[in-house]
Amino acid sequence: RVGWFDALARKRYGDQHTFDSLLLNPLIGDVNRWTWLHERYHCDGTPQQNRTSHYFEYPAVTAMMLHFVRYGIQLGFSSVMVSPFGPAKFAYHVGN
Repeated sequence: RVGWFDALARKRYGDQHTFDSLLLNPLIGDVNRWTWLHERYHCDGTPQQNRTSHYFEYPAVTAMMLHFVRYGIQLGFSSVMVSPFGPAKFAYHVGN
C-alpha cells in the first residue's frame, strides 16, 4: 500500500528516476526472481523473512504500477485515458 501511494506521488510530481530505481525496477526484479514475495520489506528494500511468505500483494502492486503508473492506462465506465510516465512510445498488447 505504501509503495502504491509512493508510486502515484512520484508520477504526480514527475520523479521518474526514484519511481524507476527505488520502486518499480526492484519489484520487477523480485517478482521475476521469486514470483511470490514476503508480506513486508525492510526499509533497506530487503524482504522480511519472518513475515508471511507467498504473499500476493507485491506481485499485484507491481502489475498495477506497470499498468496504471508506467503506461498510464486508466479504463473508466465510459472513458479510456493513456498518460504514460516514462516511455514516449510503446505498444501495449492484451490477449492474442
